[in-house]
Amino acid sequence: MAEPWMPREPRRTPVRPADRALGSGALRHPAVRRATRWEALLADSLRAHGAEPGQAAQLATLVVAAVEGMVAMCRAKRSTEPLDRTAGQLRALVAAATAK
Repeated sequence: MAEPWMPREPRRTPVRPADRALGSGALRHPAVRRATRWEALLADSLRAHGAEPGQAAQLATLVVAAVEGMVAMCRAKRSTEPLDRTAGQLRALVAAATAK
């Protein structure tokens, strides 16, 4: 079931130039390995700081995805505003997940 905040019909998904460059060839594998490694390291750290295992994995994926998107937005806007907004929300989520 879709979340209430999600649109009923998907719209065009933006594709970054880097996504096109990666394609399905050899360059994709290092990018996948790097993202997977970042997720694992972050999830391990979150668990070590008190986050529940399932929540740590989900939050790690969210953080990596948010940072990737934020970098693209900062470049496109030539502004650090997306960085500031994203960092504030990620800090709050991590603090809530690790508070004990």
